[in-house]
Amino acid sequence: VTEVLCVRTRRQLQNDVRCVMTMKISRTAMRVGAYGLGMLRVTYDPVVQQIEVTNRCNLECPMCPHSEMQRAKGRIDPMDFAKILDKIEGSTEWLGLHHFGEPLLHPNVDELVRLAASRGIHVGFSTNAALLTREKSERLIAAGLRWINLDLDSMNPRHYEKWRAPARHASVVDNISSFLDVKRAFSRDTPYVILQMIRFDENVRERSEFVKRWDRREVNEIRFEKFVTYDQTAKSIGDMVASSS
Repeated sequence: VTEVLCVRTRRQLQNDVRCVMTMKISRTAMRVGAYGLGMLRVTYDPVVQQIEVTNRCNLECPMCPHSEMQRAKGRIDPMDFAKILDKIEGSTEWLGLHHFGEPLLHPNVDELVRLAASRGIHVGFSTNAALLTREKSERLIAAGLRWINLDLDSMNPRHYEKWRAPARHASVVDNISSFLDVKRAFSRDTPYVILQMIRFDENVRERSEFVKRWDRREVNEIRFEKFVTYDQTAKSIGDMVASSS
């Protein structure tokens, strides 16, 4: 096998990898289809779950289809949340409290975190951090928050406030810094903190500054996510800002 690989060109090897990946994706698609048709039964419970604690959001990001959502807006009752936890306890290891909404809009989000953490679940969520006050940071970390994804898509206030209206860049940066200070004050390894920037053409020159700004002991991971739209039509965030204005 080694000899065969050695004589193949880089392009041929790349094609081999694509073929293998295509086969894997096809098998996965077949399994998903079979499950949807009731032809395949899952014999184990998922270890990763996601519970949308609210579908309300405080921002109007042009790349997000939240404004087109047809569902009624609301939030989960802590008693209903506890009932769900009773059903998934013992199998679920990781739990996210976000989906189409901003978890910090739930008035009892720290209590939801406490309920999940008390069952040994690694609970956390993704947030735009616009509502992440120091008081909320303290309550969340004290409740047992195990991980958090903090979104900050630009170090340029003009870019950020155009993409994440009506949030204010300086306020969000202060909130993130305050959260990291609180984590340090608690002297805990958790929550696992991810600082995330979506990769836009417009912020490509900001990435080194982003890494330099958030290179702190309390930050466990700096992540640059690919820009993907739901309908796959927009090629840049600039296109989406223009179409929404």
